[in-house]
Amino acid sequence: MFQKWFKILKGRHKSRHGYMIQWPNTSWSCRFSLDESCWYGRRDIDDTTGVNKILGRSMGLNPNRNSVRVGWQPVFNKKGEIRLYAYVHEGGQKYQYDIARINTDTEYVVDILFYNDSIEYMLYGESIAVLDHSLRPKIGWKLFPYFGGNSHAPWDMKIFAKKI
Repeated sequence: MFQKWFKILKGRHKSRHGYMIQWPNTSWSCRFSLDESCWYGRRDIDDTTGVNKILGRSMGLNPNRNSVRVGWQPVFNKKGEIRLYAYVHEGGQKYQYDIARINTDTEYVVDILFYNDSIEYMLYGESIAVLDHSLRPKIGWKLFPYFGGNSHAPWDMKIFAKKI
């Protein structure tokens, strides 16, 4: 387990972190909070379509092939409000689903459950999305905070995250 404030520095995509192995299991859970620094407006970045990532896990060693993550993007016309995404790579294809609205500076718990033919995202124990994907958990990487898409962080951003 880890518990930490991650910082994505201005002009970067990744937070500073090492690599950590993720063992296979049928569920994956995290507790997180996005600092107010994680909200930005349309004029602050070049590409407003990119989904940022909080945490996740890969199935295998290539996260762009098979992985699940919890993603985020500001609601651009509502300061402090964030879109929460289910972000999935399956067979090298990227899928992103807008699944909830959350606020900065508030703690949340997300669970991801793996079934034979679907993946379920839960927020504080309530189902918020059941997705038609059949990824099977196996050894892979724990995936840490990442900014973008194509754009880089417009300023330093802080994310509290804990694998639970």
